[in-house]
Amino acid sequence: MIKSVSERYKIIVISLLILISFFFVVYFHFILHSAAVFTHFFYIPIILASIWWGRRGILIALALSLSLVLSNIFLHEYFSTADDYIRVLMFFAIAAVVSYLSERAGRIRERLHHLNLVLGAIRDINHLITKEKERDRLLKGICVNLVKNRSYFFAWIALFDDSGRLTSAAEAGLGGNFQPMADMLMHGTMPLCVTRATNTRGIILTRDPRIECAGCPLSSQSAGSSRMTVSISYGGKLRGILSVSMPEDLLYDSEEQVLFREIAADIEFALSGIELRGDHEAALGELKESEERFRNIVENAPFGYYRVDRDGLFQYVNAEWERILGFARNDVVGRHFSIAQPPREAAEQKELMARVLAGGTARGESGMMRKDGSIAFQTYNIQPVYYRGAIVGAEGFLNDITERKNAERARERTQRMLSQIIEGSPIPTFVIDENHVITHWNRACEILTGSSSEKMVGTRRQWEPFYKTETLSLADMIMYSAQNPDLARKYGGEYKKSPVLEGAADSERFFPHLGKWLFFTAALLRDSERNIIGAVETLQDTTQRKKAEEEKIRAFTELEQIFNSTPVGMRVIDREFNTIHINRRCREMFNLDSMLFPGGGGDDGATALAKSDRLVMKRIINGERYVEYEIKSRVNDEDIICIVHASPYLSNEGQIIGVIENYTNITEMRNLQNGIMQIAGLERQRIGQDLHDGLGQNLTAVTFLIEALKEKMPEKLSNEVREIEHVESLIRDAIVQTRSLSRMLSPVEMEKNGLRSALDEMAAATEKVYHVSCQIYQEGNFLISDNQTATHLYYIAREAVTNSIKHGKAERIMIRLTADDAGLAMIIRDNGTGAAKEKKDTGLGLRIMRYRAAVIGADFGAGNHEQGGFEVRVQMRAASRQVDSGKPE
Repeated sequence: MIKSVSERYKIIVISLLILISFFFVVYFHFILHSAAVFTHFFYIPIILASIWWGRRGILIALALSLSLVLSNIFLHEYFSTADDYIRVLMFFAIAAVVSYLSERAGRIRERLHHLNLVLGAIRDINHLITKEKERDRLLKGICVNLVKNRSYFFAWIALFDDSGRLTSAAEAGLGGNFQPMADMLMHGTMPLCVTRATNTRGIILTRDPRIECAGCPLSSQSAGSSRMTVSISYGGKLRGILSVSMPEDLLYDSEEQVLFREIAADIEFALSGIELRGDHEAALGELKESEERFRNIVENAPFGYYRVDRDGLFQYVNAEWERILGFARNDVVGRHFSIAQPPREAAEQKELMARVLAGGTARGESGMMRKDGSIAFQTYNIQPVYYRGAIVGAEGFLNDITERKNAERARERTQRMLSQIIEGSPIPTFVIDENHVITHWNRACEILTGSSSEKMVGTRRQWEPFYKTETLSLADMIMYSAQNPDLARKYGGEYKKSPVLEGAADSERFFPHLGKWLFFTAALLRDSERNIIGAVETLQDTTQRKKAEEEKIRAFTELEQIFNSTPVGMRVIDREFNTIHINRRCREMFNLDSMLFPGGGGDDGATALAKSDRLVMKRIINGERYVEYEIKSRVNDEDIICIVHASPYLSNEGQIIGVIENYTNITEMRNLQNGIMQIAGLERQRIGQDLHDGLGQNLTAVTFLIEALKEKMPEKLSNEVREIEHVESLIRDAIVQTRSLSRMLSPVEMEKNGLRSALDEMAAATEKVYHVSCQIYQEGNFLISDNQTATHLYYIAREAVTNSIKHGKAERIMIRLTADDAGLAMIIRDNGTGAAKEKKDTGLGLRIMRYRAAVIGADFGAGNHEQGGFEVRVQMRAASRQVDSGKPE
């Protein structure tokens, strides 16, 4: 059955050539009874049929041989048949050789086509991995990409839980036929191929699934195909199975297996990333919830709270702070903390804040100025605020003791006022006299400890609510220490002396039976003669603050672990090109010994990173939000290639303070691409040479034989001579086509200046066919010693010239070859219409040219020229970094 117009054309041509050959047999043997040599014409249909149809073309040689042999048998008395029998053998030999070469070239084309489909699927899968965050859609997209364009017959992925039962599955190419397999896996039953894959790290090859995997629900879908299956594992656990169906002749292809293993590795990486993102988002949610709880606690706390930055500017104050000092929040946020300090204490408070910002803490009492100008006395606890290990400000906790202070000043006047102040204080407080007997036990202390004032006042059991056995309270300790220096040495390690208040101390402990952290502050009470008359102790429930601090530390630790465990190299640099963060993977990738190193570099890996930083930083500062480029470095005497994704590193105020870089190692993928391109180029060159040296030479010999035949023809056979000349013309056209095909397959000869010769020939052909000016200019010693590099440059030039004519409507094209200290450059520029802005850098031709430039390690630029027309630039230089600007340099 004829399937296409092209096939019908081939049959018609071969039929006409056979009829002509039969005519020659009849005419020379049966009519003229001549043994003249005319059988060279038989090579034309034999060779064409062998090229077009492979081994089936031998049938044409058989038909023509039979006609020749039969005519010799019937007419043997007129001429000898020995030479014709030798020619018959030559017919079969030439048909066999040409058909073998034709079929081999076809198989190579089919194999390259299949590998291109698989590589395209890998590329689409990698694009899908970078965009898709939802697991099930990702799995479905991967299966669709594997089956798309018939790279595989069908594909399916199944994920299991720790017990081996199915949790998720996706397929392409099977439809409803996959449901029995899903049901089997859902019940924990696995076919033989899946069981073997779960127990083996490598790829499981199944040549005939109907025999080797009996009982598999998909065996009926595998007729005439084979199957590859591999396990999906990450985190040290089996997570699932990937299986594809493919042609049997590709099953044991090593390159096919490597690509399949790479697909499985990409899936493992994507699933691991999704799982890590989930954990990361959960941790961020918990941290946000913890911060929200802390803010609610602080906002509703019975003590004043404020936070300042490193410049001493208020960032936040809570409602109690507003109440204590009379300022509204909007009155103080963004202003210096000195607005609430009495002028006489300004220098002391400035020194105190500097000590805290240097890493210290401060606790004590001080007076603060209210909005109305009056003084409010506070106990304070000031400590640094850290962010990523650096001090970014300070926070203070205030308890209003104004009333207590006023009562102490008026103690001689009224003892009752002192009691009311203590009882009315929201801070748990108790007071002991010089005999260590409790005189005051306020309501807040009753609530905190559960012990009433009636039970505690008048006793020396101030330890009882806190300890199981009799133990000195903080108030007792400071009194004993002040009265007896020996006791001071004994109890001095159990508390801290206040740096601002003489005779005061504080301590913090956890009480398991209360389930609380308590912060104790105790101070001595003295009379006007400075004699100790007692001590006062306050208590603060710091449990929530402690929990918040522990949660903050835990969240920070988890984030640090995620940063260091990611399989992608990550690095953060500031605007001075200093590395401020670098994870473990990045240090391993570039063989860096230290987490911090100067931007100028050190070893080879650091030097490569430093060279890339300055260009990327410039582009980020100029407004680009996302930069992707390629970096090449030499580490441990080996070249590595990485794709780098860079984005701005922003401060809290949204200012760009550096760059975040993610490094993905693509060395293995790039080496594989280069290998495939090199194999394809060598095979194409070999086929071109075979056509030129084999078929071309044979056709030329046929023309010589026809010339000899014409000379032997009698003058009376002028009509026959014209027909032979027509045949000779067709053969010469075939010779031209053969040479053109040979030149297209191998444009650059294996000689020192083969590229220039090929470009000259292309320029001449362009002017002749398209009637445009195409000139080549050379500056310097432009020589390419590597044939593969020269071939890629030739194809880039040819594609650029074709685009100038077809899309740019150019009338003048210039190809400039330059060689200088910076390297070699090839520039193709035209005077055409250029490219539309909305279609810039989107054509398939430009993508192919850019890819060829990347294969040979060259920089590529293409775009409209300032003086009009379109320009393509290929720069061969020593630098390995390739960042495409999208326009000519």
